[in-house]
Amino acid sequence: MSAITIPEGQPSNGMSLVPIEVHPPQQMTVSMFPSASEWQRMKEQAAVLVESGILPSAVKKPATAIAIMLTARELGIGPMQGFRMIDVINGTPTLKPQLMLALGLSRGVIEDYSVDAQPEQCTVTIKRRGTPQVHTMTFTKADADKLGLSGK
Repeated sequence: MSAITIPEGQPSNGMSLVPIEVHPPQQMTVSMFPSASEWQRMKEQAAVLVESGILPSAVKKPATAIAIMLTARELGIGPMQGFRMIDVINGTPTLKPQLMLALGLSRGVIEDYSVDAQPEQCTVTIKRRGTPQVHTMTFTKADADKLGLSGK
């Protein structure tokens, strides 16, 4: 299976897409848990990246940067792509929808999907390969307000 790329552009629903490429999973060549030397290197990198000011505004401490780096490692993506595609929402590393979609497509588990983005709500419909069910989820501005996510 080749890499999946979600192209940049303006779909008909007016939502802007950001290009992202996720390669199919390979046999894991690194341990899920970093060795002592890898852990030390991650701590050093996290400190430098936080100090640089180039990370998302929610990443204020090296420990937060490390949490994102570890999440990215578990998903098989690089740390910088992790910083671009993993948000910290209410203290939890959370995948952006573009990354969720790219991972599902690259791993062959999504058979079909559609996105209907409107100013006050977004509805996503996904059909998982090998199952008859179609899952539809709608998230509204009111949902975001209730969760305290508006303006973040």
